[in-house]
Amino acid sequence: MHRQLRQEIERDGWRSLAQLERWPLLAALSWIATREPHKAAEAARPENTIHSIDASMAFDRFNDRDIPWRGPHLSLSEAWHSELKQKFLEGLSCVAEAFDEQQQGATVTIFPPPESGLEPLFYYVTELGGVPVLLHALRRSATTWRNLTFAPEDILELWPPLPERTEPIAQLSSALGEPRGKQPRVIRYLRAHFPEGVPPPGLEPRKHLLTKIGLWDTTLRIMSEDTLQRAIRSYEAELKHEASLRKSPQ
Repeated sequence: MHRQLRQEIERDGWRSLAQLERWPLLAALSWIATREPHKAAEAARPENTIHSIDASMAFDRFNDRDIPWRGPHLSLSEAWHSELKQKFLEGLSCVAEAFDEQQQGATVTIFPPPESGLEPLFYYVTELGGVPVLLHALRRSATTWRNLTFAPEDILELWPPLPERTEPIAQLSSALGEPRGKQPRVIRYLRAHFPEGVPPPGLEPRKHLLTKIGLWDTTLRIMSEDTLQRAIRSYEAELKHEASLRKSPQ
């Protein structure tokens, strides 16, 4: 009975996450910390804060001592410092509002900015006015980042369900269904402009390709190289499959 109840809770969590086009920062951190879909879905609710979620996680660990499985992190702060911000150095990006006091306004752009180097390592997560923000630990005049959102496929590729979870593949595939988000539109661009396959980066630099795709479809203007590379791999697999069908005897 306990296992069935837990599976139903997980299915509800996946269904809730599937309704989100992008995951807010606290949902992404909750998933990284716990790998529990219902907790990530709950963290996406606007009334939750990083402190309330951390307190809830601590209470769960104290109250549910008989449950052997535990997520990989003790708090969202730990998940940020030990994992998420490290991935920004490896190419992960997200959409965020950059708030500059001198400009007295916010600009929607990509975090981290291009050529930011090691800067993401110096940011920490906190809240201002109930809104999760990134603040620089060393420079008070540095840009404040808020309302970070992530492509679900980016988070799930980097932090897939753990093998200890109950039926993770079935839960994930049934909840998210067919490829969604940016990838199908990127593949349409690639098919229209590179019918024989995408040239290697030396002939078609990926940053230039991102710019071209953004001009073709303005909704794809903010996209990471990781997302583009996944679309290229999917498109190449489609081309190979089509070629094999042509070679097969009728």
